[in-house]
Amino acid sequence: MSWRSQSSPIAAPCGAPCRAAPVADGAARSRLLDALAAHAFTHSPPRDLSHTVLRLDGRRSDRLDIRLSAVVPIAALGRWAATVAGSEEVSTPERLQAAAADGVLRESQASTLAEAFKLALELRIVHQLEQLAAGEPPDDLLDPAAMSP
Repeated sequence: MSWRSQSSPIAAPCGAPCRAAPVADGAARSRLLDALAAHAFTHSPPRDLSHTVLRLDGRRSDRLDIRLSAVVPIAALGRWAATVAGSEEVSTPERLQAAAADGVLRESQASTLAEAFKLALELRIVHQLEQLAAGEPPDDLLDPAAMSP
C-alpha cells in the first residue's frame, strides 16, 4: 500500500498547524471510496415536516434532529466527493467546491449542498444558543412547526 508523502497544512482550532490525512492509492483507495460512499449514501432526509418528522429508523417524532438529518449526511457526501476528486480540503463547503471543480459533482449540486449545510449549521447554532440563554442543555432537536418555509 502506498500513501501520498505530502499533505497540505490546515489551520487547527487551537491555532497549531496540522495536516490533512493522506489518501490511499490503488486497492486501498478503492476500499476507502467504497466505505465513504456507503456512509454518504445511507442517509435519507426526513420526508414530512408538516406535523411530525419521519426518523431514519422509520418512527415519527415531533422534533427534527438537524445534525443527523442534514449536517452529517452533507458532510459525509462532501467527504466522499472530495476524496474521489483527490482533494485534501477539510471543510465541507471547500470539499464540495473541490468536487465540483473536478467534475465529481455539478456546480449547482455543490452550491445547493453548501448552502443547505450552512443553513443547517445556522439553525443548529441559533437553536442551541436559545437553549443556553434559557438555561437549558443544548441539543440538536428542532421543532419543525417553529421553522418558516
